[in-house]
Amino acid sequence: MRTELALLSRNQQWLNSDEAGYCDLCGDNIPLKRLLAAPHTRRCFDCSQIP
Repeated sequence: MRTELALLSRNQQWLNSDEAGYCDLCGDNIPLKRLLAAPHTRRCFDCSQIP
């Protein structure tokens, strides 16, 4: 629970930036459905499979 809160807090700044909604690795849009399902994510599905 604490880890999840830390991730959400960190992403609050990201969500308020111009980079929000774009994958950190490839720069593609992260679909809203994915952001709603995993609000802490900063990668698209394909890039999330990369370790």
